Amino acid sequence: MSERGRADAAAAALPAWFIYGLVMALCGILAYSIVAISLAMLSVLRPAPALLLGAALAVMLYVAWSREWSPRPGRSVSSHIAALAVTVLVLVVGALNARYSVEHLQIDRDPGVYTATGIWLAEHGSLAVHGDQGFFDPRSRLTYNAAGFYSSDGGKHMTPQFLHLLPAFLAAAKWIGGLSLLVKANAILGSLALLCFYAFAGQWLRPWLAALATAALAVNLPQIFFSRDTYSEILSQVFLFGGLFALAESCAQPRSFARSIIAGMLIGATCMVRVDAFLYLTPLAAWAIVTIYRERQSEAARGRDRFHVVIVAVSSALPASLGLLDGIKFSPGYLADLRSEMLRLGVLLVATVVAGLLFLALPRLTSQLLRSRRVVAHVVAVGIVAAGAYAFWLRPTMGIVHQDLPAQRAADIEAIQAYENQPLDGDRNYAELSLRWVSWYVGPVVVVAGLLGAALVTRRLLLGRDQNMLLFLLVFICASVLYVWRPSISPNQLWAMRRFLPVVIPGLIFLSAWACHWLLERARFRQLPIPPIAVLVTIVAIAAV
Repeated sequence: MSERGRADAAAAALPAWFIYGLVMALCGILAYSIVAISLAMLSVLRPAPALLLGAALAVMLYVAWSREWSPRPGRSVSSHIAALAVTVLVLVVGALNARYSVEHLQIDRDPGVYTATGIWLAEHGSLAVHGDQGFFDPRSRLTYNAAGFYSSDGGKHMTPQFLHLLPAFLAAAKWIGGLSLLVKANAILGSLALLCFYAFAGQWLRPWLAALATAALAVNLPQIFFSRDTYSEILSQVFLFGGLFALAESCAQPRSFARSIIAGMLIGATCMVRVDAFLYLTPLAAWAIVTIYRERQSEAARGRDRFHVVIVAVSSALPASLGLLDGIKFSPGYLADLRSEMLRLGVLLVATVVAGLLFLALPRLTSQLLRSRRVVAHVVAVGIVAAGAYAFWLRPTMGIVHQDLPAQRAADIEAIQAYENQPLDGDRNYAELSLRWVSWYVGPVVVVAGLLGAALVTRRLLLGRDQNMLLFLLVFICASVLYVWRPSISPNQLWAMRRFLPVVIPGLIFLSAWACHWLLERARFRQLPIPPIAVLVTIVAIAAV
């Protein structure tokens, strides 16, 4: 299918009312993010200015989007039914998650740190927690300590670890509905994340298949678990899949200035939520290089793609810079602990940019690759399947992986090993089983079909098709390779699934559904000798887990 045909198919898959409603929510959440984190870093986060300024910016973004987007004809009745069914499903799942949300206020793990920070922000408007007042006045000689908080300014303040966009949302929840809404805020964000996932999937799948993939994600155990407690991965999902959806919309003809800005800001906003989201900047840079290269090959582009890339890159830099500034200024101890990981991400980003520029500067090399891209496409596709097979079947048999863990975590691991009559090895992090971890929660059918889908999409991209899916695939592959090879987390479940929740789990579900979509199309036109019932059985197996 051509790019224009793909854009028309995407428009037909998502009804206008669904797109308008989702864009309204995304503009609101993006606007509040920019305003709230800026005010919090200035220690002036208050309900009236944060909500009013956020609402004003949200209206501006929504009007700009709406003026440049007009619904195209051709939507089927099934697209409306599927979108309505997904909306109802998301509301039901969100209500259940909110009903059974965890009231995690004790500062013993990450959710407690987030909620305590959100409560402090709601009441004081500052990211610096005063530590020299009341009982802890220096004259009392009492000292304080708290997990997840770092001492600063000679003990005068404490600063909460992590990046602080999620606590800013929790503060807004407390302003509106008190503590009872604060502990349910992540369940609400989880519903929005599912809608963003459906909007993205609806760009490429039949409506009922996109709805089925969304349902599979909605009832996925890690998705439920992390929606019911206060974890930042859910908000990261909102921005990532919302941004990918907006980017696909902005890539439709003609290029949209406002949609490109909003798409870039949404993708960049992931860096205001989690430090590891800076990883996404590397595939974003690779996407920009490839898009510019494609523009050189197309006389019809006439600088349009390059202009589009510049807008997306610049607009993503604003929220990413705010996230970096937040970490440097208000969570320096946390960044110091992650210094080696952050340096690796920086080196990877610089290396990608340098390699991309060399790629663009060597026309002979690029032309040679273009002539042999059919062979390259097949080799890379086979390589993806082989790498997945190695990670799932062979790697667990080739030795165990160790990691220096804190004494308490090592003791916890040894206690479980003793309970299960296993050899005691507290430094073992079980990373060799990481892809099998994922299969526990999505099922082996999704893993196999997802790898097949990744291979097929990669092949099509290298052959010049479905280019609007490029950024998603780069993000998925980059995150999957990193976390499957080195999760860098204590192996207790479901905690370890945090690494895989934002991209890998929903990515595998989407790609497995896309593989079924691809097989159905080939069976329909008799391009492959596959009976449709076999594909339907695969789809049922995906949903059944």
